[in-house]
Amino acid sequence: MHFQRSRPTIRFGAAFVAVVASVGLTACGSSHSSGPPASPVPGSATATTVLPSAGLAGLMPGSFVAVVNDTPILVGTDGSAARLVPNLRTGGLVDASSGDAVMVSFLPRGLVFSGPSDNHFPGAVPAGVAPIPDALGRIWSNFGQLDARGQLRLIELPPGMQAVAKLRDGYLLSDTKRTALFQWLDGKPPERVATGTARVVAVSGDLVAFGGDTGDVLHVLNLATGRTIDVHAGGFALTARFSPDRGRLALFVLAEGGAESVVLADPGSGRVITRTDTSATSSALHQFRGLAAGFQPVPFSWDAKTAQLVVVAPGRGTPVVDFVNATDGTVTRSVPAPVGLAQIEVLTKPKG
Repeated sequence: MHFQRSRPTIRFGAAFVAVVASVGLTACGSSHSSGPPASPVPGSATATTVLPSAGLAGLMPGSFVAVVNDTPILVGTDGSAARLVPNLRTGGLVDASSGDAVMVSFLPRGLVFSGPSDNHFPGAVPAGVAPIPDALGRIWSNFGQLDARGQLRLIELPPGMQAVAKLRDGYLLSDTKRTALFQWLDGKPPERVATGTARVVAVSGDLVAFGGDTGDVLHVLNLATGRTIDVHAGGFALTARFSPDRGRLALFVLAEGGAESVVLADPGSGRVITRTDTSATSSALHQFRGLAAGFQPVPFSWDAKTAQLVVVAPGRGTPVVDFVNATDGTVTRSVPAPVGLAQIEVLTKPKG
């Protein structure tokens, strides 16, 4: 199966379903729910063990999800491997993770799945609940946080506004015509912080990365200082991820002619530190139209333990996993990877 490339667009109210799979817990089946709040989804409590391609187990330390031949595979710290969502028969890609919960989109309709956990939403997320990026790395939506309480309530926004990101103490909003971005803090009127068409591709702490629907310039806004830095990405930034310490920004870039690359940049100066061509491995990554730009699948992941960027790169005919030093962009080591590997998502233990 080959996923088709398309420019991502933000569209709220699209129908999709969510189911959760977490490290240390087994994946379960899913059923569509008509509206919030959702109830837990019954299903098998046994994940189906798979035999991954040689080299997947031990590819890197810790727990991670690897997408091999369109199949998300959960690899435990002991090297055990199982399908992340065992009962699905279609291709899937990882959108994001929060702690040990993973959010995955599946073809053909771009459905989003997450998993049962003590710390995350327990079961199917109803149609109309749209995940939005969160400054603290939680699983958030236009109905609030998707957590174990399982109580969803539509966020009441100012007229003519839609939420495009969750901030520490409020929301980042866009007007329905997408002409500006507004910071909306609890108890205060919305404050305009940026003008022009803005696609929010990443948010972390006080930093917001956004760009237009075209062009190769990505803006990084510091909400605390009001300062904006431009990053010249060398192509259209499909999406991005801040490093855990917010000192670096990794971008997934599509250039003219279809070349794809991972760009490592300094969000404080706009300097591009290094660029890795990932065309041969990332060309299978579909951009889901019903999903916020900040959740579009990427061929890289940040490893908080080692402060490195983990990149799935083409290698010489077969993919390799490059471990990139965040400070200077040098590749500290390169490990051969299974044929068909398109993504790695490093997982961390849930906080608290």
